Amino acid sequence: LEPEFAEQLYNELLTFDRWSIDSEKTFQGEGVPELQTGYTYRRKSVFTNAPSAPEALARLDAYLNSQACLTWMSEVSGRKCDNFVGNAALFEPGDHIARHNDNLTVTKADGLTHRRVVTLNYWLAKNWKPERGGQFVWETPRAEIVPTFNTMVIFLPGPSTHHWVEPVAESVSEPRLSITGWFSTTYAKNQGKLKLKLG
Repeated sequence: LEPEFAEQLYNELLTFDRWSIDSEKTFQGEGVPELQTGYTYRRKSVFTNAPSAPEALARLDAYLNSQACLTWMSEVSGRKCDNFVGNAALFEPGDHIARHNDNLTVTKADGLTHRRVVTLNYWLAKNWKPERGGQFVWETPRAEIVPTFNTMVIFLPGPSTHHWVEPVAESVSEPRLSITGWFSTTYAKNQGKLKLKLG
C-alpha cells in the first residue's frame, strides 16, 4: 500500500480499543472441516467491514471489494473473485494460529455456495525480529517468513496449502498487527463448478 496510507492504518489499529477476543472457543462459522482437535488459535480481531472498524480499515475493505480490485485479482490469480471478507488482527504474547489450509467451501441456506479462492495476508509489524515469534510458516516447501511492515503475501488456498502463525514470544511488549482475508467466488448449485474459472 502507499506508505502514507499504511502508516495511517497502522496508527489507527494501534490505538483501536474495540477488538474482539478470538479463539476456537468463540468461532461462530460453519462447515469448517479443519476445525478439529488440535486446531487452536488466539488473537484479537475486528472485521474489515465492521461498523466499528477504524476509518482506514473501512477504506481498505471498500477498495478490496471494488470492481476494479476484484477484476484485477481475478486476472492475477486466474480465479473468479466476487468479494472479499477479512479481519484485522492483533497478536499479543502467546497468540498464535495453528496449522490449517484456508480451503473452505460453504453452501448457505439461500442455496448459494461460497468458495475461498485467494488468501491475502498483509502485515503491519514494525521492526519485527525472529526472536519475537509470530512468524508465518508455510509447510511445503517449508518457509518461515518474519512479518514486516507494509508487506503482503497472497496464495491460492487448496488441500495442500497448510500454514500457521507461530506463538508470539511472552517477552514481546508491542503487538503484531496484520490483516487477513479471502477473496471468494459465489455460485448457485445449478451453475456447477465447471462454469467457473477456478484455476
